[in-house]
Amino acid sequence: MFRPSSSIQNIAFYTLFIGAIGDWASTKIGLNLGLLEGNSIAAFLMSKNMWMQMDAILILICFTVPFLVNRFSGEEAPKKLFLFPLLAGVLKLGVSLWNISIILV
Repeated sequence: MFRPSSSIQNIAFYTLFIGAIGDWASTKIGLNLGLLEGNSIAAFLMSKNMWMQMDAILILICFTVPFLVNRFSGEEAPKKLFLFPLLAGVLKLGVSLWNISIILV
C-alpha cells in the first residue's frame, strides 16, 4: 500500500521547507528594519495577522496532496506532482534571496 519516498520527493519537500523558512525570516527582518511589503496580498494578510497561518496552510497543502496521491496510487505518473512543491520551493528561495539582497543594500 505504501511506497518508500523518492529522491525527488525529498528534494521537493526540503526545498519548499527551506524556502518557506527563508521567506518568513527575511520578510520579518526586512519589516523590522522599516522596509515595506511589496506583495499586496501578503501585506493585507500581515495587517490581519494571518500571513504566517495562510502560508503554513499553503505549504501543508503543497506537502500533503502530492504525498498522499503518490502513496495511494499505483502509477508512476504521480511522481510528477512533486514538481509543484519543488517549483514553489524554488520560488520561495528566490524571494528569500531577493529579500536578503534588499536588506543588504
